[in-house]
Amino acid sequence: MPKIVHCVFGLGCGGAERLLLTTVEGLHKRGYVDQHVLVADLSTPAMRHYVEAISQYATVYEAPSQADLKDCSIHVPPLLRLLPRRILFNIVRHAVVLQKIAPDIVHVWSDNIYAALGACLVRTPRIVLAWQNMALNVWHKLNILPRKALPRTYLWRALYALLFRWRKDITCLNVSRAAADSYAQWLHLDSRSINVLYPGIGVAQWPRCDAAEVAELKNSLHIASDHAVVIGLMRFDATKRPELWIEVAKRTREQFPNVTFVAFGDGPLREALTPLAARAGVLLPGVGNARNALSMADIMLHTAKTEGFGVVYLEAQLLGVPLVSTNTGGASEAVVDGESALLVAESSNLADDLTAATLRILRDEAWRKRAALRGAAFVKERFSLENMLDHTLGFYGLPPFAR
Repeated sequence: MPKIVHCVFGLGCGGAERLLLTTVEGLHKRGYVDQHVLVADLSTPAMRHYVEAISQYATVYEAPSQADLKDCSIHVPPLLRLLPRRILFNIVRHAVVLQKIAPDIVHVWSDNIYAALGACLVRTPRIVLAWQNMALNVWHKLNILPRKALPRTYLWRALYALLFRWRKDITCLNVSRAAADSYAQWLHLDSRSINVLYPGIGVAQWPRCDAAEVAELKNSLHIASDHAVVIGLMRFDATKRPELWIEVAKRTREQFPNVTFVAFGDGPLREALTPLAARAGVLLPGVGNARNALSMADIMLHTAKTEGFGVVYLEAQLLGVPLVSTNTGGASEAVVDGESALLVAESSNLADDLTAATLRILRDEAWRKRAALRGAAFVKERFSLENMLDHTLGFYGLPPFAR
């Protein structure tokens, strides 16, 4: 039985983490039961959101602290010893756990270059590097990352160059063609060397709540029975632009009073934006069950500055919820623009444009019904869980089911 280790920064409440859980569960059901999840940081409750769920299918480890590395026996090549002390520490603390597990396959999620280099240190036979977003230089161009982070970005690019020089057999993946091409450009790679592994979603795991359950959900949030509902599922940070989301809600409600906006999620900006949301009449109930939230929604509004793909696009469409979203990153690969969603280009009038798109859908019930059917069919056809698992195991060099 092959040992598979998934390496991730944290297990917080996010789309990439939900995708990790879906993958680990799916592989387990296919007979790959020797799975492990190595997490860089489990120090806060927010970073432990999915620990209990993932622990049903894999053993969860946290990379050790510096104090735990006193008796470390990892051999560090002379070139790596030239790295800044903090960088080397992060590489070695991943390597220590990987050496103990001795995996056949290490699946590195997101930008965890430390785990990838740690896997090289312990000579893991197969390394799969799976990015989940646009490259870091894109984040700088969009002013999501500040100028003071540029040295770290340049350092990471150098670390990737070292990684690919050290191991030429690493399999590279990303969640959309747009995201893959952004990494190819940033790291000076042939775009064909980065495979696209689209997220998958299990249809049976996402049944829509029935009418009675939806009524109960609305009642628990004091939403009027005759109100349309627009929801957001987001992390409250600069990337998702929750302030813009609230502004669109405010402008929409001024022209269409019978609508309630509900933004689910948590993050560093949530507390500061609570008064603004209250003035705009927006509900901020905190982290909620995505299926329940989408079941009561008439529209999902998404205002991200950048999005590698956005698992939430699939979740919304599968449950028949049309989207209004910024047209960024891999969004156009995740929806059928004009049929299951309205994608809005970045502009100086972005809040007005997003408001107009939201009002258009609210006022056109026939379009909403068509969009619901088109979106669900699109996801079932293009983004099945089984297809994603087949491709994942193919990149691992393993058969579709454990023998």
